Amino acid sequence: MKQLKYIIGVIMFLSACSLAANPLLKNRKKDKAMEAYKQGNYSAALSIWSSSIAKYESRHKERKCSVYTLAGIAAYRLNKTDQARNYFEHARNGISENAQTFWYLAKIYRKIDNLSLEIDALENYLKKYPHGTNIQQVKKRLLFTYVESENWDNFLNLWKIIPASSKDSLTYQQAFLSAQAGLNHVGKADSVATSILKVYPEDRPAMAWKANKYYTLAENLYESEMKAYKKHKTRAQYARLLKAFDVVSANFKRALIYYRKLYKMHPTTLFANRLGTIYMRMDEKPKAQYYLQMAKKLKN
Repeated sequence: MKQLKYIIGVIMFLSACSLAANPLLKNRKKDKAMEAYKQGNYSAALSIWSSSIAKYESRHKERKCSVYTLAGIAAYRLNKTDQARNYFEHARNGISENAQTFWYLAKIYRKIDNLSLEIDALENYLKKYPHGTNIQQVKKRLLFTYVESENWDNFLNLWKIIPASSKDSLTYQQAFLSAQAGLNHVGKADSVATSILKVYPEDRPAMAWKANKYYTLAENLYESEMKAYKKHKTRAQYARLLKAFDVVSANFKRALIYYRKLYKMHPTTLFANRLGTIYMRMDEKPKAQYYLQMAKKLKN
C-alpha cells in the first residue's frame, strides 16, 4: 500500500513538472497576456507578466526576460509608476529593451521631476533608436531639457539635426534665443529676438532680451562716464559726459518701451526695479518712487 502511494506521488510530481515545462502551456499564457494587453485589460496582462518576471528574477536571469518592457507599459497605464520604472530599468540592455523602454522611462522621470535621468533616457533613445516612432518628440523634448539644464553645447549639437520646418516655430525660436543668450552670443541673440518680434510683437522672452540689452548698454555707459567725470572734473570731461548722456537717454527710452509692456503683462520685482532705475536716471522721481515701492511689495 505504501509502495502504491509512493508510485502515485511520483507520477503526479512528474506530470506537474511536465506541464510546467510544456512550451505549449507557456505560449498559451503569453498569448493570453498579449490578448488582454491589446484589449486594454492591463491588469490581467500585468498579472501574467509579473508572474513570469518573478521566475526569471528568482533564477537571476533578468536579461533573458522578454516581457519587462510590456509589463512596464501595462504598469504605467495602471498608474503604477514605481513598478513601471522598476520594469523599464530592468529592461535596459536586455532582450526586452526597445525604443519604448526609453520613451516611457523619460516620461516617468519627467513625472517624478528628475531632469538628469530624463535627459539620460532621451539621449539613449536618440543614440540607440534614431528611427524610432517617437524620435521627433524625443528630439524636441531633449532640446528643451538642454535649455532647462543650461547645457548649451549639447543644445547646439542637437539643433543641427532638428528639421528646418520645426525651427521657425515660436517655441523653437525661444529656445534658440535662450541658448544664444546663455552662450553670450549677443549679436546672434539680438538677431533672433528681432526676428521673433517681427512675427510675435508681444513675445515676452524676446522683449525681455531687448529690454535688458538696451538697459545694460545705458546703465553701463552712465556708470562709466559718471565715474570718469567724478575723477576728472574738467570741461572736456563734462562735455564728454553730456554727449554720453544723449546715448544713455536714447537707450533707456528704448528699454522703457519694453519694460512697460513686460510689467503690464507680468509684474515682477526685476521689471519694477528696472523701471524705477530708468525713471530715476531720467529725473522723473514720482514715477521712479512708485516703481521702486512696487518692487519692494512684489519682493515681499
